[in-house]
Parts: sequence; C-alpha cells; structure tokens
Amino acid sequence: MVLVNTSKMYKRYFIMSLIVISCNTREEHNNTTNWDKNNIRRIDVSDSNYLYAIETTQKALPVFLSAFDAKDTSLSFFIKSKFVNGQDVEHMWSKLLKHNADSVWSILDNVPNKINGIKLGDTLITPNAEIEDVIVFHGDSVLFGDFINERNN
Repeated sequence: MVLVNTSKMYKRYFIMSLIVISCNTREEHNNTTNWDKNNIRRIDVSDSNYLYAIETTQKALPVFLSAFDAKDTSLSFFIKSKFVNGQDVEHMWSKLLKHNADSVWSILDNVPNKINGIKLGDTLITPNAEIEDVIVFHGDSVLFGDFINERNN
C-alpha cells in the first residue's frame, strides 16, 4: 500500500535527521512583540510549494506525533496552523502539549499581528486536518519538518 511506504519514508527521514543534526538554525527570541512583528512573512496560499508543503505535513503527521510520544525531553515539537478573524488571516506556530487521534493541544508561540481574541501563551486545540506544518527542534537545530520553508528555499 502506498501510504505505508510513504510512512516508512518519513520514519527513515526522521531517524536520519535525529542521527545527523541539521545545520538549519532557529533564531532564539524572547517571545517579544517586536521579534514577531519583525519576522512576518507573506504566504501565497495558492502557491504550489505551499500546497505541497501542507500535503507533506499531513502525510508526515503520524511520524511527528509518534516521535512526540517518545517523550524525548531534548526535543521541542511545534505545529503551524491558520487563524482567521474576518478578512485577517495569520499562520502561526504553537508548541505541542498533547494530542489524541483527532486534535492537538498546544501553546501559541507567536504574538498575533492582526488576530484578536488570542495571545502569546494561550492554549489552543487544533484539529489534525488543520495543521499546515510541523517542526522538531533539538536546541536551535531543525531535525524534522519546516516543510513550507524547505520548499521555498
């Protein structure tokens, strides 16, 4: 079955990433409004790279969640999802806390620029189907995910 082969591919990719830590680095920030406001990027949600990244994320999600369940405290797990308030849309990261078969619980790790009603540090529940990207960090190194940036670089 193709899905099983795809899943095995992502497991291999993740394991290889754990063995050889990537050179991609995450800029440390102190969760200030200025850091988030200065690092806003525009995303063309109709772009084929963006759509492919979401598809890749959805296929990789079982591996990502399985790795989270291993409870390796040296790793940090984040998800990216879309937030909508009228005409305003933002795509923001949150740190994974727990999950079940359908949803994840996370803590918002960005300061919203336009979206009202949520703030940095809020606990969120996101359906798995609405997760646009995932990322696993070991210190400041990206081990897995960040598919949106991967396709746009």
